[in-house]
Amino acid sequence: MLKMEGIKKNYGKKQVLKGVDLKIEEGECLGIIGPNGSGKSTLLSIMVGALKPTEGERFIQGKIGYVPQDNALMEELTVKDNLEFWAAAHNKHINEILHTAYFKEVLGLEDMLKEKVKHLSGGMKKRVNIGIALIDDPQYIVLDEPCSALDIIYKNEVIDYLLELKQKGKTIIYTSHSGDEIERLCDRVCILKEGTIIKEAKLAELRTENKECSTFDEMVYRLLA
Repeated sequence: MLKMEGIKKNYGKKQVLKGVDLKIEEGECLGIIGPNGSGKSTLLSIMVGALKPTEGERFIQGKIGYVPQDNALMEELTVKDNLEFWAAAHNKHINEILHTAYFKEVLGLEDMLKEKVKHLSGGMKKRVNIGIALIDDPQYIVLDEPCSALDIIYKNEVIDYLLELKQKGKTIIYTSHSGDEIERLCDRVCILKEGTIIKEAKLAELRTENKECSTFDEMVYRLLA
């Protein structure tokens, strides 16, 4: 279980998060959505331990992997070199990593190990980033807009891999501005506005409550308006 209680974050006089309470059960996929400046990235940074809250507590049982918005890759190195670097950071040997089921069956990275990162497609780079996040076999995978700036082909490629990870029992926390991505991947959503959670519900409940809306994006727009 991953739980956050009373999370507040200030940058100087500006309060970005205003007392967020959130509980995430193992095996579920939670979508965190909201407009730019709502505090999504700050919340995720605190969630993974990269940032300390001004107030509040974070509790986690299990390892956590993080895929930030920007690729955490060294472009001039090969995929294998990048994986080897991060494996060493976790005190693991690269061969130990490459023979796990996630890398061989789910991510399919074997065919691109010798490729330099700069020659990879956007979707492939995201797969490598996800691979790096999985090196320590975390139960929780936190992804901050992993499909931003990707075209529809690469976006679907990334979502397909995340769905496979979900089926393998991983817990996924996912931010996006795309309703299509959230609907396809997530079980539950948390809508953030100006540093406050204004709605938290299962997708099925949201659809029932907003039957007049033809799309998920329309539902979210109405809640944020």
